[in-house]
Amino acid sequence: MFRLGLALAVASALVAFAARAAPLEVYGRLPTVEAVALSPNGTTLAMIVTNGDERTIIIKDVVQGKILRMLRGGNLKLRALDWAGDDHLILTLTKTGDIEGVATPRREWALVADFSLTTGKLRPMLSRVSGTLNVAVSAPKVRTIDGRPMVFIVGVQFVGSVGVQTLFRIDPATDINKTISVGGHDTRAWEVALDGTPMAQTLYDDKTGRWTLKMRVGDAWRESRVIENAENYPIVLGLGRYGHSLLVKELEDGATMLREVSPDGVWGEALPIHDVGEPIFDPARHNFIGYYALVGDEGRYTFFDPQDQKIWNAVAKAFPGQIVRPLSSSSDHSKIVVLVDSPTEGRGYALVDMAHARRRGLRANMST
Repeated sequence: MFRLGLALAVASALVAFAARAAPLEVYGRLPTVEAVALSPNGTTLAMIVTNGDERTIIIKDVVQGKILRMLRGGNLKLRALDWAGDDHLILTLTKTGDIEGVATPRREWALVADFSLTTGKLRPMLSRVSGTLNVAVSAPKVRTIDGRPMVFIVGVQFVGSVGVQTLFRIDPATDINKTISVGGHDTRAWEVALDGTPMAQTLYDDKTGRWTLKMRVGDAWRESRVIENAENYPIVLGLGRYGHSLLVKELEDGATMLREVSPDGVWGEALPIHDVGEPIFDPARHNFIGYYALVGDEGRYTFFDPQDQKIWNAVAKAFPGQIVRPLSSSSDHSKIVVLVDSPTEGRGYALVDMAHARRRGLRANMST
């Protein structure tokens, strides 16, 4: 078991992380918000707040306006928040260190953990998978399978004495782990289809510079595209516009292009979108629904669905003369958390409730 050195250290920190919740009065000054995530039903908001080097997660019921949970990070760094359904908050944390018994350099390792609002329990994911490092090499992905949210994590599993990237599925309600697909020595990333099956994987050979995109067609992996001696190679961003294709970004003649790759590996023409700075994905279906781009000197958010565009225009209109950025939303897009940059008041967060035509400022102390 090569995983014990780091896994036990992180597990111990997680126990302290859940147990050391403290009231906000312990802060010497008002902390600042670092990240936010709104639950799918739009009733619960999770926030990472910082006070110096200390990070805390605050979970609040936005309907009743009360704090449900507070979790302290201890010596772990809180990096990201995701929801798997309305009860499970998925945390990405990092810790710098060595892994006992494994020939790896000292580096910052990522761990994914699940916090249940119902039970109040926090547990590291992948902890029950033998022969793994219990660390994540990319951001977790959530898919809804038969009405149940599932979390997909790319971890490291040992094949013989060599660790290879492997795709795992974890049911947060039961903590049951399943190995979905084992990669090779050159596997670098995975994409998961809406039905929870592995859809694509990218490979890169460090010695030859050979980049490969493989698509899963039926029960077999097929090469969709190969680039030899690749210095700049395409990057898989996620699912395409309708959730069945793959969205890929690549550089062509100095310009960034977006393309969709069909399930059988056929590359489409470049999408008529230019100077894309940030793609936007649906919080429920996880497909590509819009993007941010510079239009002249103005940053603009564009959505493919006219209703989504109408909602966003109304949100932006509520903050005249300010730069507004969408951060998180409910599944039905009726509640949206935005980052607002005001030329007179600075930066702040707000929750916009389209159904009730109101907005609320979000502060680190969670008062409204």
